[in-house]
Amino acid sequence: MDENEFFRETVQHLARCLSSLNPTPWEKVNTLFMLCPQASSSFVVNPRSQEASIALGLYFLQSGFQHQEKLLPYFLKVLKCLTNAQFEEPLSRIRNGDRK
Repeated sequence: MDENEFFRETVQHLARCLSSLNPTPWEKVNTLFMLCPQASSSFVVNPRSQEASIALGLYFLQSGFQHQEKLLPYFLKVLKCLTNAQFEEPLSRIRNGDRK
């Protein structure tokens, strides 16, 4: 298991565990939220922040839409920023691409 796969599995596991808490304290969800890309004028998405966003969406759905007053506006803002987003490639792909 490589580092990116480990991170993906970890944040998804965290999301599933948090979604089973009812109610989930925002402080716990905020741990996951802070790993997500922050929507601003320069919206940069790296592999980890992308995996964190997917995990946050997983939490949102499985928790029955807890914290929708904070998460729904975030998801909508991300959606608007995607047209101008810059996606960074994982280092392992860049390194492997250089060797060819």
